Amino acid sequence: MKGNVLPANVQRLVQSWATISPRERRLVGLAAVFVLVVLVYLLTDWMLVQRQRLQRALPRAEASMLQMQKAVEELARLRGQSLPARLSGTPLQQALQTLATGRGLNLAMHSAGDRIEVSGRAGFDALIEWLAAVQAEHGVRCISLEAKSEGTVQVIKASLALPADL
Repeated sequence: MKGNVLPANVQRLVQSWATISPRERRLVGLAAVFVLVVLVYLLTDWMLVQRQRLQRALPRAEASMLQMQKAVEELARLRGQSLPARLSGTPLQQALQTLATGRGLNLAMHSAGDRIEVSGRAGFDALIEWLAAVQAEHGVRCISLEAKSEGTVQVIKASLALPADL
């Protein structure tokens, strides 16, 4: 066995190279250089396009990261707070009535088991603001709402779930 053993495919390639003329060898060499230059150009062009894409995406990613950092800080702040005591029963219904009256809403409320039924007349925007305040302050959420328009006011029928249902 020889010390310089090449795989069969490589040996055939070397033999084929030896059989072609010097002029053909130069042409094959130039073609190989051309293919290499084209591959380098295509790779460089692709890298430049990707770099531009990433440069455009970076400000959005940084803004998103800042927003997430603010959310993490807010979450940490909120976790440090104790939850306010939740009202229930008649005191809760009175608190809801006080909030409604304070916002100029003419609403009647009565307990219906684990719900508070609300009816009356109100402006729609004021009603939605009241519902948002009720949920934020007392944990009561609206589970159904019917509003029929009568001029500038709405005839309201709503059902609110007590905090224990949440």
